[in-house]
Amino acid sequence: MDWPNEQWTAAGYSFPGPLNGPYTITAQKSGYFFTPGTRQVTLNGANSTGQNFSIASLPASETLFTTQTPAMTNLNDGVNYELGTKFYSIASGRVLAIRFWKSPNEISGHVGRLWSATRELLASVTFQGETASGWQEQILPNSVVIPAYSQFVVSVNRGGGRYVGTPGGLADQVVSGNLRSITGINGVYGSPGKRPWEGSSANYFRDVKFATNPAPLASGRRIQGTITPAEVPNAVTLDLSRAAGG
Repeated sequence: MDWPNEQWTAAGYSFPGPLNGPYTITAQKSGYFFTPGTRQVTLNGANSTGQNFSIASLPASETLFTTQTPAMTNLNDGVNYELGTKFYSIASGRVLAIRFWKSPNEISGHVGRLWSATRELLASVTFQGETASGWQEQILPNSVVIPAYSQFVVSVNRGGGRYVGTPGGLADQVVSGNLRSITGINGVYGSPGKRPWEGSSANYFRDVKFATNPAPLASGRRIQGTITPAEVPNAVTLDLSRAAGG
């Protein structure tokens, strides 16, 4: 929950009053990137200091699919497969969010996942507030750093067996900014929650939002903070915002 008494000074922030216990601090502001995205703090009879965040401006984001639309929007074979897209970037950067195109007859309850080429799960996120159909997007709790020219898979499960697709839609490479699809066997599928491996050239419209690594702000500013002891069971979230005129 949001802690109601966070206090800001020129030196940083503090949470006066929490009791002993575990907390999560998250710094957020539109248009900026924070390292780390979150900090885990456990209070045990003493203040916690030096909980620093580095702040940098965020470059414009990119997606692999831009103007493409599914040729078929109401496919159904009764199986809730995990559907995915293989991709890579020609520049290092960060995956910020996962996207997928939802069929008009597809039920909600989707989880987006990012996988390495060695089938390691790098990130997952549950979609919130899904609309009836079309592109759905969910920001990752923490962005994932990806190096240039390394292959990854983005996947999202089907909703009740329904899905969209374009047969042969990935037979030719898709190029969008720094992002690239893998030519040929790219539209992959498999068991729900697992790294999809079987594939074809179909496009199942699983995508990412990507940004190249942000540059540090010229001032090199840091956000620092102090939390005093607490034992509130819910996580504390620090939402970074700038005062009017600041």
